[in-house]
Amino acid sequence: MNPRRRNPTRRGYWAPTLVGALCFGLFALGGEPRTLYRAQGMGKFPAVYGGDSLPEAINDAGEATGDSLNWDFHLHAFYWRPGEQMRDLGDLPGGRSSSHGYDINELGHICGTSSSSQGGEAFLWTPEAGMIGLGDLPGESFSSRGLGMNDNDDVVGYSQTFGGERPFLWTEAHGMEMLPTLTVGGTNTSAWAINNKGEVVGTGESERALMEGFIWDRENGIRPLGFASKNQLIIGAIAINEHSQVACQTSDLQGCLWDPVEGPTLTGFLPGNHQRIVPYGLNDHGVMVGGGQTDLDVFIAFIWDKQHGLRNLSELIDAGTHPDYRRLGSARDINNNGWIVARGYDADDAILLTPFVLGDMNCDGSVNVFDIEPFVLALIDLEAHAAAYPGCHADWAGDINQDGSFNGFDVDAFVELLAEP
Repeated sequence: MNPRRRNPTRRGYWAPTLVGALCFGLFALGGEPRTLYRAQGMGKFPAVYGGDSLPEAINDAGEATGDSLNWDFHLHAFYWRPGEQMRDLGDLPGGRSSSHGYDINELGHICGTSSSSQGGEAFLWTPEAGMIGLGDLPGESFSSRGLGMNDNDDVVGYSQTFGGERPFLWTEAHGMEMLPTLTVGGTNTSAWAINNKGEVVGTGESERALMEGFIWDRENGIRPLGFASKNQLIIGAIAINEHSQVACQTSDLQGCLWDPVEGPTLTGFLPGNHQRIVPYGLNDHGVMVGGGQTDLDVFIAFIWDKQHGLRNLSELIDAGTHPDYRRLGSARDINNNGWIVARGYDADDAILLTPFVLGDMNCDGSVNVFDIEPFVLALIDLEAHAAAYPGCHADWAGDINQDGSFNGFDVDAFVELLAEP
């Protein structure tokens, strides 16, 4: 009789194996934990013919924003949190029923842009006050866009003026003020992000390039980020974390992480004929996410950190994920818990990626002998495991052989995982 055909849920099948694993595991530490992601749809607004939703940002509480197509075919900004349906934020008074959420802070407040009675206008949304227009810099058309914000509700972005796009900083105390540019009277400059220190990053015209990344704060003024290597100028500064690290892009269209002490680190390119790497999100651990494009116009979501380098996120999706969410086009943001919001190829709703460590049955971040007891418990009774280890997805972490199910067939793979050097 083929032993693999025995009932994998019967205790008699896997108990002796686990006893052996326990004896061996007393000395085994296991290899480097392998992080995978469970991808799930975040939903969308009710819409004729289905509609779609696109995410842009996520905070540490898992609250997110972006836009979704509503029932009358207009894009509206949304607010979303785990376990709830998307909330339609509407638009500013007198608008043409169009809005987009670009960033969300730790208070759950959102900035973006909306049509209004005057034109396109940056907004700040809070649950208490709703959507508030932030105005516009003096210019030829009423047009502003809020792209980034911090936990003080300071908003940055750009506004259309007589001289082109100019960066702005909006605060409750001072309203909208124009930020300096890399050149006097410089045009086509946008502020993309701001951290809680008040440091702003963005991209604008300089004396040496049509696009150059910059950082600004009130004490030091505006400074270019300079060169990422001997011949590669940093042309875009897209996100900034609380350690003043900046997610950036170079003139050869690869990504980079700029650090105020260590300087820039290049991401390189994904394998194949890739033309560009665009970082979109950065967390406080220095982990970046974004999108890569090939010469065949194929878009691939990526994740990057110094330890692992550049990786295709679609290759890190676990086998239990629904097939519609396994192929990703770009990753838009990552929070400090490692949660990622992404856009897909085969799904028309926003996608949330939740990380877990394969084999980490007690969710302490490591795979070792302390995972044996919770592994056995989960095989016997998933509900008992959930009660003993709240928030720890045993059916995700326990599917060691990645066949899409957690059962006795994962025992051998679990033993091998513990034995890895």
